Amino acid sequence: MKLFTYIALIMLLVACGNDSTNSSQEKIYNIDPKEESPIEDFISEYVGYIALETTDKSLIGTPSIIKILGNDIFIYSYDEGVMRFDVRTGKFLNQIGRKGRGPGEYVHLADFDIYDGKLYAYSMLDRKLNVYSVDGTFIEQINTPHNALVKMILDNRGNIWFSSEGISSMGQAGEVPTTHEYMLLDTESGTFSAMYDKIEENETGVLNIGSTPFICKQDDAILTAISHDPTIYRLTPESYEPYITININLGGNFTVEQSRSEEYFSIMNSKDGNVDYFGRFKNLTESTKSIICMAMCKFKETRTTTLVKIDKQSDETKFISLSKSGYKEFPYLNEVYNKVGSIQGDMILSVASAASLSDKEEFKHLKEDDNPVIFFHRLNLK
Repeated sequence: MKLFTYIALIMLLVACGNDSTNSSQEKIYNIDPKEESPIEDFISEYVGYIALETTDKSLIGTPSIIKILGNDIFIYSYDEGVMRFDVRTGKFLNQIGRKGRGPGEYVHLADFDIYDGKLYAYSMLDRKLNVYSVDGTFIEQINTPHNALVKMILDNRGNIWFSSEGISSMGQAGEVPTTHEYMLLDTESGTFSAMYDKIEENETGVLNIGSTPFICKQDDAILTAISHDPTIYRLTPESYEPYITININLGGNFTVEQSRSEEYFSIMNSKDGNVDYFGRFKNLTESTKSIICMAMCKFKETRTTTLVKIDKQSDETKFISLSKSGYKEFPYLNEVYNKVGSIQGDMILSVASAASLSDKEEFKHLKEDDNPVIFFHRLNLK
């Protein structure tokens, strides 16, 4: 099934939600997960899939990063590097960069992002940011201050942000204080021109940046998230401040204050870890009417992907824990055949291995070791 060509256009227009209204007062929403809403409140339609072309030059393992720009889809897996495919057909186009220590090569690719038609690939261990054209042509190398940086993103003004994920500097002593977790790179000097600390309430180490610190691009800011913290923060070169708080109070086990204090460990230990809890936000997208967040939680003794929806006009909130048994209306939106990957624009991208689809008639033509299949479901942002 070939995807409609307007998918790529929508990805560009919606980004992760370009409603960048910066209210001076943080909004707080309390989510009651006792009554889950129907899946149709979150997903409006199954759009289709692309089966990524399998060739000797395009073999990939499990994708860890997927990003879309126009008609191109860029996929990174640890073993193979960044691969570029046509989002409309799945045809392999080219590889970008390769492992090595020479110009345009990387030792360990920690993250990548795309801005102004260029792909920025951050190689953590050798402390450099390689810049390529999308056809794979190496353009330049930008040095970074140290190798304790983990995640990287470019905002819509071309600013390059890094996250330390709370890791101590492994470069020269004193290069970067370990309390700084978001850092803005000055590309001319190779130093940081702005650094922001973790929130003051986090004195215990309960909170940490986690694996998805950057969850959304707005017109003039990046939205960020911290593990176990229900507050989403707005990051610009000038400020780092709370944006909205979405308190998913699973089982009433934690208040916002307890989740940021040593009480968190006490509660978890008292119940031998058998307690529902909010893990972290993974993605966020918004329209003029709604906000939809993807979060990782432990719910009903199972770690699961959850979706939260907020109506901006009425402040009504909705919650659903994506079922492993699947949905009749959306047969490929479940966690048996594919892991829910990410929200991009008004779509949820899900990834399934070819082997996991072998019992589906629609995919009988695939071999078990073929490249993964990517599914697209449109979010209901009304």
